[in-house]
Amino acid sequence: AAARVLLRDYFADRAASAAPGSAFACGFAYRHFKETVNAGLYEEAAASRGRLAGVYRERFGRDFGLEAEKPDLEAGRPIPFNLTGALFFSGILELNGLRRPGRAAAHFAAAEAAANLLQGGQNPYGLRDGETADLAIQSRRHLPMALAMSADAEPEPVARPQATRPRRGGMFKRFLRS
Repeated sequence: AAARVLLRDYFADRAASAAPGSAFACGFAYRHFKETVNAGLYEEAAASRGRLAGVYRERFGRDFGLEAEKPDLEAGRPIPFNLTGALFFSGILELNGLRRPGRAAAHFAAAEAAANLLQGGQNPYGLRDGETADLAIQSRRHLPMALAMSADAEPEPVARPQATRPRRGGMFKRFLRS
C-alpha cells in the first residue's frame, strides 16, 4: 500500500511540474486520476478529476464535460488519447464514490463513444490501444448496472448500443488459409 501512495504522489508531482496543457501533463494527470479511483480514494479522485479537466481545457480548449452531468463529445474535433479511460473512471467515481448512477451511466456511454471515435482514427489494419478497447468493453458492461441503480429517468444515449460478435481471426485473418 505504501508503494501505491508513492506512485500516486509521483503522478501528482509530475503532472504539477509539467507545462500546463502539455501531453506530459495530460498523461500524468490521467494516471493520477485513474490510480485514485482504483484505490477507492473518491474524495481525492474528485479533486484529481478536476485537475485533469483543467489540463484538457488548456490542451484542447474544452474539458469534454468530464465533471458535468453529461459529457460533451463532438466528432471531428481532436480528443485526448486517454479520454475513454477518463470517462470510464469518472463513471466509476460517480457510481461508487459520489453515488450518482445517472451521471455514471452517461459517463460510461460517453466512454464507449470516445473509444469508437479514437479507434476509428487508429491504424486501419486493426492495431489498437489495448486500454481503450478494454475500457470500452468495461463501460458497456457497467452501463446497464448504472441504469438499473438510477432512480432518474434513463439518460439520453451518447453511444449506440453495439451487439458483441465473436472474433474470427482478427487482424491476421487475411493470413489464414481457408
